[in-house]
Amino acid sequence: GEAATSFSVVNAAGSAVTANGTALTAQILNQGETYVLKEVERGYVVKSDLPLQVSLITGDKASQWELRWFALPPTAAWGTSYLSPVAETFAETRFWIYNPGTTQLSVAYATSDPGTSGTVLVNAGMVEQLWMSDITLPTGAACDYQFGYTGVYFSAASAFLVIVQVGTVTNPSGAAEQRYDWGAPLLPVNSLSTLVVVPMAKGCAAVGGATSAPGDCDNGGLTVTGNDGNSVNGDSAYAGTSSTDASCVYADNSTNSRSPIWVSPVEGSCFVKVTPPNNPGSQSNTIAAYGCDAWDAATTTCTVSNAYASVRFTAGVAPWDISGAVVQAYKCDPVGSTCDETTGTPVKIAVMWGQDPAWSGSSDFSALDLGTFVAPLVNPWLTKTVTQVTRSNGDVDPDKQIREVGDVVYYEIVLANIGISPIAVTTSGTALIVDPRIPALAGPTTNDASGTVNLASLRSGEKWTWTGTYPVQAADLLVDDTCLKNVVTVQLDVGGEQKTATSCARVNWYDPTETPTTATPTETP
Repeated sequence: GEAATSFSVVNAAGSAVTANGTALTAQILNQGETYVLKEVERGYVVKSDLPLQVSLITGDKASQWELRWFALPPTAAWGTSYLSPVAETFAETRFWIYNPGTTQLSVAYATSDPGTSGTVLVNAGMVEQLWMSDITLPTGAACDYQFGYTGVYFSAASAFLVIVQVGTVTNPSGAAEQRYDWGAPLLPVNSLSTLVVVPMAKGCAAVGGATSAPGDCDNGGLTVTGNDGNSVNGDSAYAGTSSTDASCVYADNSTNSRSPIWVSPVEGSCFVKVTPPNNPGSQSNTIAAYGCDAWDAATTTCTVSNAYASVRFTAGVAPWDISGAVVQAYKCDPVGSTCDETTGTPVKIAVMWGQDPAWSGSSDFSALDLGTFVAPLVNPWLTKTVTQVTRSNGDVDPDKQIREVGDVVYYEIVLANIGISPIAVTTSGTALIVDPRIPALAGPTTNDASGTVNLASLRSGEKWTWTGTYPVQAADLLVDDTCLKNVVTVQLDVGGEQKTATSCARVNWYDPTETPTTATPTETP
């Protein structure tokens, strides 16, 4: 910050913490200063009058390895659901689940296998651990499951915190695990975005290994034996069902990266597109993909069937660096139709970059014991939903279908900030939101606890809601289409530039040959 910050630290009981004989109340932290508090206990709370960053640093005492650090999110940003794209059994990913509440919390988890899920009970103010060995994934159903590759989705009735830790058990040779030392706090699903830029995506340290020249990212003659006895590192084929299956080839002799980009989508039947950086010579413009149901190298697009799947991307050729890659996800509506990233419906993704244990070895000069969650971009999310269709006689159509002139369509328009930063709202004299069919919208209202809409700024996690109705006109009947389209446009200032987002809600015309059903509202972000 630009000003001095007053902060205090209290324990779980609410009493001030004492460090070096001084109670940590009303301590002053000037701009650029750092305060280090040792011997931290579970339940410590840091409070301040201005924003500051708090990081948790962990490790084994008297060890030269096993260092990890976690940038802690403020408690106001904790959520009721999280998605980790990183989970594997080779070095045993572990999840730490903290319940800040005053009663026991039931935390449900689910994986990319629809039949694999469970529950973790966390007592008030306590932490429970979920190990990948606690999760039984199918064997042989998919090559990725042989090393437990999956995303893990967590949900509960009230806010909690999840931290993921990579490399937590003894390695395959039986030695104490001191490799793959990284981890990160997860971000709540409601703050994820559909597109991210990965600022750091080096595949290796690029310093050369035992038998390689500096700058080369090969395996240096190292070999790691997996849990099933097959070699899986460096110039070896992944220990899957078939080394010729594109989704099972893990680290072949053309890809020697140690640290991929890990991606997990919130929804299934979607596509993940990775656009490489445009920096020829210094970075790779070729992407290698793992865990995809299908991979289109020409469009660098990965097909993902199941929600919470873990798909991984890295450079396919030297210099093994795709820092600056853009990752986005979308789905086609309806499923099976043709679309791309510009015409499909965006899908939220959890993205991390970090070392994959199965790619690395002991004394591996090319390996980076690093990793982090990739922060979502500033991302407004606009939806327009049909909530009801009322016929001229006052009856509500159960399928939200239009039958005749005079039918009334009820709309709900929601503008949400699903990013982690506020979005400036400056309309430059233009209306914030424009709906050509509904000139007079009611709203907005806000989900913010204050109940007050600040039209200058859309806070992180805040939603503004407008409502309106549209009576079907005779001219609408002349439109040669299967639905009545209704487009709404909102203008925002994102990154200093004026941006326009458009959302379309559709209402199907009544078909007398169709069996009536109870339809659910559809959203087109």
